[in-house]
Formats: sequence, structure tokens, C-alpha cells
Amino acid sequence: MFRRPDARGLADTIKDTIHRATLAAQERVVEIFASIVPAEQMRAHVEGDVEALMRQLAGQMAEGDGHR
Repeated sequence: MFRRPDARGLADTIKDTIHRATLAAQERVVEIFASIVPAEQMRAHVEGDVEALMRQLAGQMAEGDGHR
């Protein structure tokens, strides 16, 4: 694929590969913690979505249930 110099193409391929690896790693973390942290809550945490995480936690507090 990269027999001819194509810096932009190479950079895009590297960026896409890193992005896919990051998503796979995040999903693996969600799987590992599934028995103790709800998937959507863990997903919000690993994605850095603080607003979603706070909404989920507030919902759990309103229900009076700090667990699943």
C-alpha cells in the first residue's frame, strides 16, 4: 500500500489504527468491569463523558439504589 511515498495516507492509516485500537481497549475495560459497574456507566467513564456519568449516578441516587 505504501510503496509510493504518501505521507498523508500513512498518517491517516496510523490515526485510524490508533482510533480502532482505542475503541477496542475501551470496550474491553467495559467488559472487564461489567460485573461491578453498569456498562453504560463504565462506557461514559472511559470515554470521559462526565455529564453522562453524573446523570447516571444522579439517577441511581434518586432511585435509592447505588448498585445495579
